[in-house]
Amino acid sequence: ERRQEMVKILHQRAEEGRVMLRQIRADIRKDIEKQEGEAGISEDDLKANFTELDDLVKEYMEKIEELVKSKEKDLLTI
Repeated sequence: ERRQEMVKILHQRAEEGRVMLRQIRADIRKDIEKQEGEAGISEDDLKANFTELDDLVKEYMEKIEELVKSKEKDLLTI
């Protein structure tokens, strides 16, 4: 029973981490969008920055998911 509570807490913390990542992504996207129209910044550069950002966020979301699965397995193993 206590282990199930720990798993719930684990999932809550993981979701908090995902929310924080989404907020950071949104802030960085705004910063990238502000660069639009500046000298020396092309649309290709903006698209490349958005793509790189999305790839990094996806990578870290996957890491969070892997850690959650691993820790959940550890918690539920007697």
